[in-house]
Amino acid sequence: MNSSAGGQQDLSFSSTGRYLRVYATARASAYGDSLYEFEVYASGSTGGTATLLSQGKTATSSSTENASFPASAGR
Repeated sequence: MNSSAGGQQDLSFSSTGRYLRVYATARASAYGDSLYEFEVYASGSTGGTATLLSQGKTATSSSTENASFPASAGR
């Protein structure tokens, strides 16, 4: 999504796969891009209730702000 306003954004699409990649191609500001929370759901997979697929999965990153904020430190 280009030129997003920030805040909460919900994107829906139909697809299958094993991995999910977020690819930021340009800085949003002089401070770069920030992703504070990222959740992946399968909608309607349990009796019409969305199932959180990303819970407990390993997160990786190609870069970090510093050693205090690795991708693996996420919830």
